[in-house]
Amino acid sequence: MKRLFLSILCTAFALAAFSQEDEKPKRLSIEEEPMHFRKDHVFIGGGVGLGFSSSTYGSNFNIGITPELGYSFSSWLDAGVSLNLNYYSYNYGYLGVGTTKQRSFNFGGGVFLRAYPLQEFFIQVQPEYNFISTRLTNTNNSSVFHLNQKAPSFLVGLGYGRRIVGQTGFYTAILLDLGQDNSSPYRQVTTDAYGNPTGTTTAIPVIRAGFTFYLHPKKQK
Repeated sequence: MKRLFLSILCTAFALAAFSQEDEKPKRLSIEEEPMHFRKDHVFIGGGVGLGFSSSTYGSNFNIGITPELGYSFSSWLDAGVSLNLNYYSYNYGYLGVGTTKQRSFNFGGGVFLRAYPLQEFFIQVQPEYNFISTRLTNTNNSSVFHLNQKAPSFLVGLGYGRRIVGQTGFYTAILLDLGQDNSSPYRQVTTDAYGNPTGTTTAIPVIRAGFTFYLHPKKQK
């Protein structure tokens, strides 16, 4: 999974570079001034996250919201803090036989960094800490088990969007949890041929899309 994800990142950057090789390099509209705090570089934003996967031995689905507060440090760098609230649904079992249903809610927060090596493409790094409440149901005997957990995550991914400092923007990103904590809400428990958990996990691709709004927007020329 990690090798595939890294290959996607490299391919996307190569295509972007090729499409702009005959163009004059562009820079984002931000004045070159000595570093100091500027109110018009503060932005708020938010997005909707979506993740899913399916196989013979199970499937999962998740959806969540991620409000954020950030600051544009330069023409190519944003950073800030983010919260998350997510719902996860997992079903384990071979072709629906011996299925275990898992329903989880989690909330958490962390920091994010977006670097723009190209005008419309960015790399995002987002460490988080999450609190997870889980309900497990065995459909064979209707037994129910509740579990409360805490877990870190380390999301890394590639995104695309419109970003001009001082103006409303949008973004779409695909992220993977490169951390190794099995309790992370962004990792799926693997199962054997009978639908039983193996004790290991794999990263779930998470798609996030949202908008950013600067608190003191600049007038568009």
